[in-house]
Amino acid sequence: MSEETTPQEVLSLVEKAQSKGVFNITDFAKGRAYPQDIVTVYIDVDSAYELSKVNEEIGDAKLGEEDKVAQLEEQAKELTEKILKSKLVFHMRGVNQDIIERVTEKCNKDFPPVKNQFGQEEPNESWMKEWTCALVAENIVKVENADGEFDERVFTADDVNEFRKYLPREVWDIIVEKMQQLTLASAYFKGLTDAGFLPKS
Repeated sequence: MSEETTPQEVLSLVEKAQSKGVFNITDFAKGRAYPQDIVTVYIDVDSAYELSKVNEEIGDAKLGEEDKVAQLEEQAKELTEKILKSKLVFHMRGVNQDIIERVTEKCNKDFPPVKNQFGQEEPNESWMKEWTCALVAENIVKVENADGEFDERVFTADDVNEFRKYLPREVWDIIVEKMQQLTLASAYFKGLTDAGFLPKS
């Protein structure tokens, strides 16, 4: 502090130091972290089905069928290796409300309600598929295969809809469920509440 500082300036500095700070809610919200998670799936469901049958045969084997069991175990090993090679790991991250609204508005524009034979408006059947694919695309950070290679493109709804066609239904359902957990559901807020970090209503 210089010798020229007046008493009024000193008082102003003290008041500023003691006062509560200010913040910009928009900047604060922009900087918040969104939940991240990974989804590991195996898309060779044919081999998985065959493996379940082989394991069942092994379990049903009788005494004296050691040679048969050895052959079955070799089959099981080969099938397991095939399944492991079909691994995909989806690295996903939740998105903010602005992205959800943007996706919703685009779907509303591209797939407006249609009128039935009675002139009543009904939801467009393509709306939900496009909306789900678009939100899954926004959630995907990257995809990793069994060899450790990455697909790190910026995914679009069209990209997701294309690979969705070739995924087993149960695999697609797992990916959509994770998107819902990260972006749409309030499960992580519920977890904070249950843990005592947030007050219960």
